[in-house]
Amino acid sequence: MEKKSQVEYQLKLDGMRCPMCEEHVNHVVRQVKGVHKANASYRKNRVCIVMDGDTKREDIIHAITSQGYRVLEQEEKPYTKKSLFSFLHFSHK
Repeated sequence: MEKKSQVEYQLKLDGMRCPMCEEHVNHVVRQVKGVHKANASYRKNRVCIVMDGDTKREDIIHAITSQGYRVLEQEEKPYTKKSLFSFLHFSHK
């Protein structure tokens, strides 16, 4: 079975005002087929989504906008899974 490539899709949103808004956005985005992770932040007005590369972006945008939020910007890049200890940086001197 071939593993699908994944992408990190970041959206800047308007309308999130509190932690409950974050949970609401996370919930509706996670319902979209092909989405693996969603992490919304009302403080940053962003949602970061990890999804299969062939996931329909318009389905994600529709899920968000149908709940009253507005998508202001979109950014996409290849997803690189971070290892458990990726925060450690060893330098050999």
